[in-house]
Amino acid sequence: MKNGIKDVSLISFFLHQILANIVLQEKKSLKFTKSQRLLTAFDYQEVFTKQTFCYKTHSFTLLAKENSCNHPRLGIVVSKRNAKLATQRNRIKRIIRESFRINQHLLPGVDLVILSKPALNNVDNKDFFHNMVQCYQKLVNFYSKK
Repeated sequence: MKNGIKDVSLISFFLHQILANIVLQEKKSLKFTKSQRLLTAFDYQEVFTKQTFCYKTHSFTLLAKENSCNHPRLGIVVSKRNAKLATQRNRIKRIIRESFRINQHLLPGVDLVILSKPALNNVDNKDFFHNMVQCYQKLVNFYSKK
């Protein structure tokens, strides 16, 4: 059964890459600009207090709140308590930013905050990226039903 699960995840990963290539062919920008970031403490506090979507895994938590922009914005919280080494914190932030950058055109206009947990240090990059993509899919499904 494990091989079947891995096959499905590989298929999902390749479909994701195909979508990314389609976006590139349509000349949409895949940059991660300042306007796509949560910059102030007020922005973060708004998501924490008025969240409309929460998705928890063993390694991270995603909180989301609808925004007035036409595009998603991302905030990342990786504490020293959860990832002791700077290299670990940077790896986590890099994967989150990359997964967001590639999937930004699929996401609705929401403010996202992703909080890391200690278990994230033991997850390899590919699995973490795949978990982020699954999380984004659940987010899209949730907001498309509204």
